Amino acid sequence: MANYVRRIVSGYKARFRDETHGVDLDLIYLTDQVIIMGFPAEGIEGYYRNRREHVKKFLDSRHKDNYWVFNLCPLTENSYPASYFEGRVSRHPFPDHHAPPLAILALAAREMREWLQVSEDRVAVIHCKAGKGRSGTIACSYLLAQDSPPTAPMLERSHTTKDWARTRANELLEAIELEEEELEASQAAQAAENALTRVDEDAPLTVEPKPTTNADSATDTQETQVKHAGPALEEVLALHTSRRMQRPSSPGGKQKRGVSIPSQRRFLSYWALVLAHAAPTPFWSLPPTPHPKVRLREMRVRLREPSGAKMAAMKLVNTLLETAGVQQGRKKAGRDVQTDELWVSLARYNDDFVDTLEGWERHTRDPSGRMGVRRPDAERMQDGTEGEQRLSELFEDGRWDKSKQVKIFSHLSTTDVEIAPSTAESKTRQLTYVLHPISNNMWVHIRKKIKESAKGNIPTERSEQDISIPASASATPEASRNPSMENIVEGEGLLLDACREVRAKLYLGQIFLGWFWFIPIFHMTPGAPQTAHFVLERQEIDFSVGAGAWIVDVDVALDWVGDAPAEPAPKATDASVENLDALEEAQDDGVKVQDAAA
Repeated sequence: MANYVRRIVSGYKARFRDETHGVDLDLIYLTDQVIIMGFPAEGIEGYYRNRREHVKKFLDSRHKDNYWVFNLCPLTENSYPASYFEGRVSRHPFPDHHAPPLAILALAAREMREWLQVSEDRVAVIHCKAGKGRSGTIACSYLLAQDSPPTAPMLERSHTTKDWARTRANELLEAIELEEEELEASQAAQAAENALTRVDEDAPLTVEPKPTTNADSATDTQETQVKHAGPALEEVLALHTSRRMQRPSSPGGKQKRGVSIPSQRRFLSYWALVLAHAAPTPFWSLPPTPHPKVRLREMRVRLREPSGAKMAAMKLVNTLLETAGVQQGRKKAGRDVQTDELWVSLARYNDDFVDTLEGWERHTRDPSGRMGVRRPDAERMQDGTEGEQRLSELFEDGRWDKSKQVKIFSHLSTTDVEIAPSTAESKTRQLTYVLHPISNNMWVHIRKKIKESAKGNIPTERSEQDISIPASASATPEASRNPSMENIVEGEGLLLDACREVRAKLYLGQIFLGWFWFIPIFHMTPGAPQTAHFVLERQEIDFSVGAGAWIVDVDVALDWVGDAPAEPAPKATDASVENLDALEEAQDDGVKVQDAAA
C-alpha cells in the first residue's frame, strides 16, 4: 500500500526498483556517476516519499562509502542531520520552483566534479523535495561543465532489471541496423568510385587563404562559443528528461519535461554561456569591477480578454478578497481603480547571500579559466572581518536559509491599457497593460488601503496558488536592503543592477498569473543606446496556467544607465524611510500580515 501511494506522489517521474535489496525508490541514475532522487524522509512523510532508511540501505549496499549527497532543500522546507549519511552531505539550498542564484550552479558543479573525478566508482546523489526541477537544474549544470558530452548510464547497476533488458535489446537492434547501413554505404562508395572522371589538371590545387582581422576573429570565436553552448544545453536537458521522466504509455504520447520550469532552463542557458566564455562583459569579471546599471523603463503585458464567464469568476474572486484598494496608485493617472487590472512585484535573493556566493565563486574558480573546475586548495578563504572561512561550512549554521531567501524590493502598477480588436486569427480582443515602477512610499499607501479594505483578510501566500505551488515557493514581505536597486526616477524607471537576478511576479487584481526570473545583462546589447526589449511568450513564463493562460507575452523594456553611481549606495538602516522592511513593519502595526505581492 505504501509503495502504491509513493508511486502516485511520484507522478510522471521514473522510479528505481531494486529487487535484490527489496526497495522501490523515487530515484534514477542520470549517468553512471550521477543519481537524482526525491527527499529522503521519515515519519509520516516517509509514507509517501522515499523512506530515509531505504535510501541509506540502497546507497550503502550499492556504493559503500563512494557516494556523496547534495541536498538542495532550505531549512525552511525540510532537513536531516548530515551524520545520517556519515557526514557525506553538502547543502546548496534554494527555494522550490525557483531559479537559483547563478553562483550556486558554479559552486555545486565544481564540487561535484572534484568528488567524482577521483574514481569512476564514486557517485553524486542529488535531491530536492520531489527530485525533479531543482535536482535536474543542478545535475545539468554539472553535465554542462564536463569536457565531453554526457551519455546515458552504461553499467548494469544503473538500470532496473526491466530497463536493462530493454537496453540490451535496443543495442542488438542498433547493431543490426548499423551493419545494414555500413553495407549500403560500402556499395554506394564503390559505385561512386567507378563513376569518377578524370580530374581537371588545370584546376587549382589550393585555395587562397582569406585574411581576417582581430575583430573578425573575436566575433567568429564568440559566435562559435554561443552556438556550442546552445546544442550542449539541449542535449543535456534531453538526457535528463529521458532518464527522469516515465516513457509515454501510449504510442503517440509525449514525454513530460524533466527541467520544466522556464526560468530554471533560462538560468542553465546563462551558465552555458559562462562556461563558453560568451557571457556579456563584465559579468563575473576578474578582478571584479563595479556592476553596470540598467533602468527598467516599463513592462507591457499582453493578455487575451477572458470570456464573460471567466471574467465574472475572476471579479468574484477579487471581490471576495476585498482588495480593490490595491490599485489606488493609479488614480493619479486619472483612471478609475479596478480589481481586474494588472500589477507586478519585483524580488531578488538576499543581497548578502548573493555577495557571499559570488565571493566563493571567484575564490574557487580555477586559474586556467575553466569555469566548471574548482581550483586546488579552495576550501579556505580569508575574510577581513570574520577571519578564515571554510566553504564546507557555508550553510552549516542556517543563516542563509532558515528564513525566506527571496526578498521583494519594488512594484510596478498599470498606467494604461491598450485594446486591440479581435481579428480573423484572434477571436477575442487583446489587452496590453502598460506598467511602470511605483515608489516604495506609494506601495505602503496601497498596502494600507488593502488592509483597510480587507479588514485583516489579506490573502496568505497560499491564496495566490491556483496551481498548488507550496507556500515555501513564495517570498515574504521582507525587502532586499540595497536601496541602489530601488531608486525610482519619475518618468525614467527603476534602477537595477544589470548583473543581478530579478523575479517579476504578475497579478491580475489578486489573481496570480505567473512569474519569471531573468538577469538583465544577458538580454542587453553592450554599449547600445537604444532600449532593449526582453520579450517572453506565455510558455516561457513559470506557472502560467489557469488565469495565466490568458497571457500572450510580456515585454520588459531596459536601458543602459551611463551616469549611474559606480558603487552601490550604502545599505539602508531600519530607520531609513526608503527601507521597505521598516515601512511595512510600521504599516503592519505589529500584526504579521502576508504580503499580497509575495
